[in-house]
Amino acid sequence: MDIKIKKEGGVDRKLDIPTFKSSNEINKELDGAPFEEHKVSPKDTVKLEKHEDDLELTTQFITTEFNTDEFETMEVDTIDLESDIESIETEQSFEQKRDEDTIKINRSEYVDLEAGDDQHNIKREFAINIKYLYILIAVIIIIICSVISYQTYKHLTSESRFLNTALETPYPINDVYVYGESVDLVTSNKIEKVSLYNTETKEYTEQTITSAVDKQLHFSNVENGEYYLFTNNKIITSNEKIDVQYQTITRDDVNKDVQIKTDDQGVLVVTVKNATNKQIDILIDASQGDVQGFTASDGTTTEQELSLKYALALKSNLQSLGYNVALTREDDSVPGDCSYKDYYCDTGRIAMAYKDNPKLYIQLGFNGENGNGFEITDSHLTSHTLARILKSSLSSSLEPSNRASDQLETGIYNKTYEDSEGNLIDYLYLIRETGGLAMNSDNKEAEAFNTQNVGTEAIEIDLGYMSEETDFSKLNDDNEIDTITKAIASGIDQYVNQF
Repeated sequence: MDIKIKKEGGVDRKLDIPTFKSSNEINKELDGAPFEEHKVSPKDTVKLEKHEDDLELTTQFITTEFNTDEFETMEVDTIDLESDIESIETEQSFEQKRDEDTIKINRSEYVDLEAGDDQHNIKREFAINIKYLYILIAVIIIIICSVISYQTYKHLTSESRFLNTALETPYPINDVYVYGESVDLVTSNKIEKVSLYNTETKEYTEQTITSAVDKQLHFSNVENGEYYLFTNNKIITSNEKIDVQYQTITRDDVNKDVQIKTDDQGVLVVTVKNATNKQIDILIDASQGDVQGFTASDGTTTEQELSLKYALALKSNLQSLGYNVALTREDDSVPGDCSYKDYYCDTGRIAMAYKDNPKLYIQLGFNGENGNGFEITDSHLTSHTLARILKSSLSSSLEPSNRASDQLETGIYNKTYEDSEGNLIDYLYLIRETGGLAMNSDNKEAEAFNTQNVGTEAIEIDLGYMSEETDFSKLNDDNEIDTITKAIASGIDQYVNQF
């Protein structure tokens, strides 16, 4: 039976009380008084004022007993009742409607609810309706989204104004090419310094550029992000569509993907991020193949087999330093199953430099006779930094060659020829055609390779003269092979980590 609590002092007091044995007496006391019915929601808060006797709150067959001497006013949230009270069964049990979860308040004895100064008052206060909580959450979300949208708009408009101002005096370039890890901006005017502008932090960092193809822009140590390039306070642009991508060599187990492209306004944008799919760092080429090459002073050992020994040992030593290394051949065959003289076979040595995208290409070989010592050959367009570091590393184990022809300095060589326009071109095809556009090759037979925007930095190391007993006896010693290849690996590592 619903007990309807009368109004007192102009304030509605509403409560739904179940049938129990004193209900009839309560109804008699309240008979004829004006009442309004209200079922208490589980989300409502019940407020109790102090009574002389104990009170009980009951919901879902669970009862909490309260000693009213212990409090003046107490509020109870019906949601918390079940976790705080113990279940009981009494003769005053009632039928529960779980969809309503109605609060039941009863007294063990007759409850006097009549008006008067000495009467016990029971008042119920409503908790905040859940819909208002939803509205509050929605308002907060709208405010947050508005702030984010405003900041984004502010950033975009600020960036737009920045670009529009910069584009009033642009610095145009013709093209971009990559040599190993070095990025060259092709222009008719000489660029000596480039400032990298981080579009997120608005900070500039400066890089110095030399005329050497290996001493251009390097992004291996640049923080991940998006950059505009400036020179002489002018933003770099291009009228040609540019989209060049490459990956830096492994440093501390990290490779970076670098993309250089023009946007809709022709602005050159560089994006740097950590790579997830790692490419080959270093490609090692053991000279010869099914062609034996030079024969050693012992009359049996060939350049073919000895160069492979060195290539395998160098691969192992470089891998121990953390580099991703591959070989052009691992047996006595010409790389790519090409004929030995088919230099530009589409699966051969040159093709591998573009298929695997290594940053360094190291060819290991030997000379024949009439000389002694090691010789390192690189491109005449480089700074010769790698060659000099390798020379220094090898000199602790081997003597550098003093052969005068094409000598840059003791142990280092550059052999070139002039093209029809008087330009110097590298003579060795392996160096000339693996570097892409950076090598300025005039060889039309290799246009599938030398017109690529991304090439590798190649160097050839001839470790000695096989027909000379002094050189060969040392080069053929297994302990020396390990020592010499460790020296080469150390030199390469030193070169890589200068950037």
